[in-house]
Amino acid sequence: MAENKRDTQIVEDVEKVTTQENDERVIIVENKEAQFVGKVDQTLIDVAAEGTDYEHKLEVREALKIYWKGVMFTTIITFTIIMRVYDIVIINSFFALPAFRNKFGHEVPGSGKQIQASWQAALGNASLVGQVIGAFTVAYPMEYIGRRWTLILSLIGTSGFTFMQFFAQSIQVLTASEYLSGVIWGFYQVLIPTYSSEMLPTALRPYLAGYINLAYGIGGLILSGVTKGFDTWTSTWGYRIPFAIQWIWPVIILPCLIFTPESPWWLVRKGRMEEAEKALRRLSSDSPKVDTGRTLAMMQKTILYEQHVEKDSTLWQCFKGSSLRRTEIVIMIFFCQDFAGFATNTTYFFEQLNVTTQQAFDISIGNAALGVVCATLSAFLLRYYGRRNVFVIGMGSVVILEYLVAILACAPNYKNRPAVSGAQVAITMISTIALQLTIGPLTYTILTEVPSAKLRSKTVGIAIAVDACCGIVTSTVNPYLINPGEANLAGKSNFVWGSLSIISFLWCFFRLPETKHRTVEEIDYMFEHRVKTRDFKKYHIDPETLKNDLVE
Repeated sequence: MAENKRDTQIVEDVEKVTTQENDERVIIVENKEAQFVGKVDQTLIDVAAEGTDYEHKLEVREALKIYWKGVMFTTIITFTIIMRVYDIVIINSFFALPAFRNKFGHEVPGSGKQIQASWQAALGNASLVGQVIGAFTVAYPMEYIGRRWTLILSLIGTSGFTFMQFFAQSIQVLTASEYLSGVIWGFYQVLIPTYSSEMLPTALRPYLAGYINLAYGIGGLILSGVTKGFDTWTSTWGYRIPFAIQWIWPVIILPCLIFTPESPWWLVRKGRMEEAEKALRRLSSDSPKVDTGRTLAMMQKTILYEQHVEKDSTLWQCFKGSSLRRTEIVIMIFFCQDFAGFATNTTYFFEQLNVTTQQAFDISIGNAALGVVCATLSAFLLRYYGRRNVFVIGMGSVVILEYLVAILACAPNYKNRPAVSGAQVAITMISTIALQLTIGPLTYTILTEVPSAKLRSKTVGIAIAVDACCGIVTSTVNPYLINPGEANLAGKSNFVWGSLSIISFLWCFFRLPETKHRTVEEIDYMFEHRVKTRDFKKYHIDPETLKNDLVE
């Protein structure tokens, strides 16, 4: 503990030490335009190098023992994703729910009551439009009041907007509530990956990201189970009770946030070093290997380097210099995910594959459960294989599977051949396996690793906004493609999604770099020095080079 205190004191006294202009251990840091950024003592740089070395040597099993409290806190925070998935996807599941269709639908000859494609698109897009707004704006409260308080206020907002959904008497009011709720859901999608990734060491961040994807799967499974439980209800309670279940999550999560520490990275950027040290201590257990001063020094050094290579932290900085490449990557990984069959893995889609409503709900539950199992197993791929290879292989598999579903839909006398429909369902579920083992978890791993610490909230916000825009496209187009009253393409709609996935595959192959086992500063360095995509995996950075990167 004495050593920890000594190192922390070095970090806290940097400004005092560096006031001695003639001290040869003092380094003056400037940005690319030769503007003064700050001064730093060489001791801080040496201690930061020790921190980087420790991050590389820390094994996963040892990290779990030391940082079990951090894992617990991030697990609690990520419960919010389960809530978000349930909340945002539930409206799409209601399109196949008799109670909902009886209340808000209209009669379609031969198909009973259906929600009009225009209103399906409006309801599906409402929350996505709100997410775009939320994703772009949440960075400001996150930077001003911190991650923790932003999450607390967001949960309170979710509780309030659920009342509007529960008591809605018209489809217009329900759509408005989806718009407003969508803003908060956009907050969550940026906030949770950012907040959680800033609370764990490098060794555990990939598994955290995988858990985020697992949380999406769990939310979908809960949703499928709830809608299945009400699939025969014809009264308004058949959809009101599923809406009311949304109130459970804030009741569980809010009390836990009283004990959850603020992001130490945010505290360091704000210069609140004592609070950052306390947060780090709360995230780890007592161990001779834990050195909070070393970790704080590494954080300060990384933030100084980012100030050295980036003039400011505005939204536009995400589209300048080396940050533009990072922004491209986080945008495209969501493009890959959104058009990789997620638009077709819905109860309503299964219902159009020549199966009954009851069977569609059963298949949806089985598909969601399969996704949860595969999301759990994906941890092994994350541990033993890199990001790039797994993502590229997963993307290629999805292209093949999507085209198979579309080709089978072209079979002669399709409506009278249940075996063909069964094959389509089976292939779609295999597609779920491919997605949840590869693209699903890796999307959030890459999302948390690629952005710089300085621009993380804004870069993630841009990616999530693009994700929402892609969702708007799929939720707008998909009802018109598969709705019996419109194009009625059913499985043939996968010709559209499969073609878009080919674009995604080509981008992954040529543009997606490998970031496994790299610290935040190392990733900063490689992007700043324009390392080629294929060279990321084997690129060697000499420790002495990192020590001197502030004066390049």
